Amino acid sequence: MGRVQEIIRLPLTFILVGGYLFQVHYLLGITAFVSSALQVVSSRAFKKRLQKIQGIETENYENLYHTMGEMAQGIREIKANQLETLIDKRLDSNRRVGIYSAYTRTKLQTFRENLRVLPTRAGYGLA
Repeated sequence: MGRVQEIIRLPLTFILVGGYLFQVHYLLGITAFVSSALQVVSSRAFKKRLQKIQGIETENYENLYHTMGEMAQGIREIKANQLETLIDKRLDSNRRVGIYSAYTRTKLQTFRENLRVLPTRAGYGLA
């Protein structure tokens, strides 16, 4: 039941604040309603994507630590069997996944931040 109350409570707060701002100035009210709807939708939509990215990053770090542990314990065997290129390929794969996931996470967080400050920017435009 807590989940349902959370879903109902959040939009209700935005509606109450938007109603108050609508009484102050109609453009502020419209801005509050539009931006709050965008924030609610974006937080629900991006939450799953951010969790997926976090899972990919965690798996990538586990693979990286595993590879580095193998290298530290078996450096003589790696050199003796000439497996440097194989290890380089594994580390390169980890690097690529890490860069992609960090880029995607940063892009999503920047978009969410821009939606969060939208009412402030619109308020300055009205002043």
